[in-house]
Amino acid sequence: MSVVEIYNNVGNLTMCDKSYSKGSYVPIPYIIADSYKVKGEKLWSSDSGRSLGGTYKGSLTGIFPTISFTISGTYLNYKDVQSIIELFDQSSAKVRFWEDKSSSYRTATYYFDSTEVTHKYVNVKNPKLNRYNNISIMCVPIEKEK
Repeated sequence: MSVVEIYNNVGNLTMCDKSYSKGSYVPIPYIIADSYKVKGEKLWSSDSGRSLGGTYKGSLTGIFPTISFTISGTYLNYKDVQSIIELFDQSSAKVRFWEDKSSSYRTATYYFDSTEVTHKYVNVKNPKLNRYNNISIMCVPIEKEK
């Protein structure tokens, strides 16, 4: 099982020669081990800040677990890359991901802030020959963690 799976609300997709229909979770392949990060972003309310005495005061609105990772492009073909881009072009989607805080998989709704494809080689006449270094992804939660 992959550490990250994205809910497919797009349609039929192909990833690593396997088909995924709309309404299924698509496991994200080839995540580079040291690139997978779940960062607990704290959001403070407008009453927060430092007093003249230097003490920080305020109300914590919530913790928002941001997910970032890089996919190795070595084994991806152009169809895999197209499917990855389609998944992350969704305005939002459910993401199932491994979380160390609970030592289990967790599901939450995310929007996808940045998707960056780095190419090794681009063949505009025959995309089947394209080669990829990696794809970097940033997932931002819509709601605070519960």
